[in-house]
Amino acid sequence: MDSVGERTDTTWLHVADVARLLGVSANTVRRWTDAGRIAAYRSPGGHRRFLAEDVLAILSDEEVAGAAAHPGDFAELRRQTQDLRAVVQAGLDLTALLAEAPRDVPEHAAPLRADRRASLRHLRA
Repeated sequence: MDSVGERTDTTWLHVADVARLLGVSANTVRRWTDAGRIAAYRSPGGHRRFLAEDVLAILSDEEVAGAAAHPGDFAELRRQTQDLRAVVQAGLDLTALLAEAPRDVPEHAAPLRADRRASLRHLRA
């Protein structure tokens, strides 16, 4: 990485500034820098500095390609994952109830009881 002192007429950004602009964490910006995805320069103190025009170019490239990840996308994915976990847990709870006490299963789940019995018969055969 080059030294910051080589360029004097540009706007420099800190890691936190780049993270905020790209909608990612500061650690992600550091990883992307280490991987060569984002060009960075080192200050005399060893801190990463980014040219504003380089970061804006990354934003433009991703938006044109349609690959820009927005923080809202991740929040929606997190909500969907939580919903899926709740559904899976409900299924596991019902399966455990069917195995332990089939008579305690609510009437609206009665078709599941019949399916469970059929699958158990199949396994025993």
